[in-house]
Amino acid sequence: MNLILLSGLPRSGSTLLMNILNQNSKFTIGDDSEIGNLLNWNRKFICENIHHFQLPHEKVADCFLEFCRGGVTSWINQISTNENIFVDKSRHWTYDLDFTFSVFPSAKILILVRDLRGVINSFQKIYNNSLYVKKEDFIYDLNCDLEIRRTQEFFEFQYLKMPLFNIKKIIDSTPKYFNQILFCRYEDLVYNPKKEIEKIYNFLNIDKFEHDFNNVVQKSYYDNPYQPWGIHKIQNEIKFENINSLDYIKQSTKDYILQHNFWYYKHFYPDILMEEQFGL
Repeated sequence: MNLILLSGLPRSGSTLLMNILNQNSKFTIGDDSEIGNLLNWNRKFICENIHHFQLPHEKVADCFLEFCRGGVTSWINQISTNENIFVDKSRHWTYDLDFTFSVFPSAKILILVRDLRGVINSFQKIYNNSLYVKKEDFIYDLNCDLEIRRTQEFFEFQYLKMPLFNIKKIIDSTPKYFNQILFCRYEDLVYNPKKEIEKIYNFLNIDKFEHDFNNVVQKSYYDNPYQPWGIHKIQNEIKFENINSLDYIKQSTKDYILQHNFWYYKHFYPDILMEEQFGL
């Protein structure tokens, strides 16, 4: 089984990337997956109950890792019978890279990132327009800036907080895996999809394929478990126009996001720090 792991921030182009790759018959694209989360929960069970096992701890570890590999293979075989490259998308793959790479030592992970102002702008757009947002949940002190307070709430969503924290862990603590991880900026994927897809193919060591970026057919919305925040509808033709308009948040909110996520912009978007004169 040739398994590619896909992770990253919400609202950062994972649905777009998966539907681009789906044009290539070498890839089998799954929906949003719980495989990574399932493995993490089973590991939690092992950690909490190791004192009950009769086998030596080293043997339990060997058995458990093989159990994980076999389980993932069987799971994927139920989804696809093709001997293709299977792309599995889950934000849980980056929860504990030591564990992930213990299960799949040669795995490669694609991690999508985006200007956090764009992420929050997208959340705010959904907040404004979705029928399903419980706006009564946002009850704040009347003396605070309500949009910034809502932004703080967005950053507390597990949907955003967990992958963002995992990315920080990767940057701060796990450089030994950098050759198995490729960070992809959403803006680069939309601005120059050909170049970004070529970079991904080189990273995966896969033969090039001529993708049609003017006719990306959406096979799945990948959003059922995450309504309303996970709703995804891609355009058939990839266009860069207006992705940086940030029309749904005001300047003070944009400044707040930059100021409180300096580490992120320094690593992924130093160009934005320079443009906004936040300095390096």
